[in-house]
Amino acid sequence: PLDRLVARVGQLLSLFPGNAVLGSVFKVADRVRKLDALHTSAGKLMAGLEEIMKHSQDWEQHSSKRVQIGEPLIELRQLVAALRKLELESWPKLLLSREKEFDRKARRKWIRLHLIFEEFLSGDVSQ
Repeated sequence: PLDRLVARVGQLLSLFPGNAVLGSVFKVADRVRKLDALHTSAGKLMAGLEEIMKHSQDWEQHSSKRVQIGEPLIELRQLVAALRKLELESWPKLLLSREKEFDRKARRKWIRLHLIFEEFLSGDVSQ
């Protein structure tokens, strides 16, 4: 969807050269498109996509139907919605894994703390 959006915004920029809104959409979209998906955080990618949508929506609100971004923007919205849904669905698994990690760490620390208390109560603590 991003390639199609960049192509459409490029067409619009040829009709409206120097337009600040279109220029910012193009610049951010091109920057996001060049990100390495394997080494870029999902948050950074989503922030970029949402910034593109914000600027694009600004253009859509103030332009006539003939010169709107149109379908590429709809596809981008659908992609962002799907990614947000995936993010929300993954929260329970993430929270469970964090809970297990904290539980494991607490058990290790509890054993050490228990041994310290045992030493203290038995009077073997060197002062």
